[in-house]
Amino acid sequence: MDEFYELLNEYNKVKATFSEKAVSIIKENIRNIFEKTQIKAIHWTQFTPYFNDGDECIFGVYRIEVSTNPSATFDYYEEENSDIYDADYLDSKVFSDYEIKLISNLVKVLEDKDIVEVLKFSFGDHVAVIATKEGISIQDYDHY
Repeated sequence: MDEFYELLNEYNKVKATFSEKAVSIIKENIRNIFEKTQIKAIHWTQFTPYFNDGDECIFGVYRIEVSTNPSATFDYYEEENSDIYDADYLDSKVFSDYEIKLISNLVKVLEDKDIVEVLKFSFGDHVAVIATKEGISIQDYDHY
């Protein structure tokens, strides 16, 4: 049994190293977006649903949004916020093709089924993640 625990310890070390490197790459891409575009904040939620209509409840990333305002308040209960945009539906009248491509690539990574476990390990479950030029902050997120 000692061999099993040694192997498990090695697995956990590799997982931690992989997660650190993956998050570092994601952060670098986010910094690149802030430096080369008008986007000043990126927000997403990540959680395991409490209920999924009988299907398995699987952790995931949801509602990725961007803002041109670095002080944007991402409030899901506010009816309309003119400087917050759904990352899946960026308006070409507001954002350049280059900006849309950068965000689309980030969304693809954040929603990748093999990366979401890294995001859970790194940022937690039932949280909102807010990235700005100053860094990444985590807030508890209560979803219904």
